[in-house]
Formats: sequence, C-alpha cells, structure tokens
Amino acid sequence: MPRGIAVVAEGTAEPMAQFFTLAAEVGSETYGICSTRFLDREFKTVRYELTVAVYDDQTFSYEEDMQLRIKGQKERFHHRDKNRLKRAQSA
Repeated sequence: MPRGIAVVAEGTAEPMAQFFTLAAEVGSETYGICSTRFLDREFKTVRYELTVAVYDDQTFSYEEDMQLRIKGQKERFHHRDKNRLKRAQSA
C-alpha cells in the first residue's frame, strides 16, 4: 500500500473458513479509507478488497485490489498484488 493511506476493512467468515474477503469503501463511516492530502487529490483510493485463502500445508495466499481514481483519468486504476506465503518453522 502506498505511504499515507489507512484502511479499515471488514468481512464475514465462519470460524474455520479457509477463504474470506475484506473490503472498504472511501466515505464509509465504519469501514473506510483515509489518505494524505496529496494522495487524496492525485491518486485517491476509492475501494480496497483483500481476499485470503488458507491452505492445509501451512500456507496462505492473498489477492489485493486497490482501486484508485487518478487525477486526469476517467477509468479507475486497479493496483493489484498477490502472493502465497508459508509459515516459518521455529528453530
């Protein structure tokens, strides 16, 4: 996530869910997005989504989509990131 953005996202999942999504919208009074003045003016993040998948082999993956309204552009820009991580074993 670029510097100067705070996101409070929410989602629902069953206690042992292996797949869930969190989301936040700009302007929400409960689960929202707040940015510095510069980012708000030039690269405003308007939606944030994070999908997590937990696997039985001590790994999990995430896919993140930050939707930005870039000054001077009509279409939203989707800044996407994804990765799969493995739990480190203690020594």
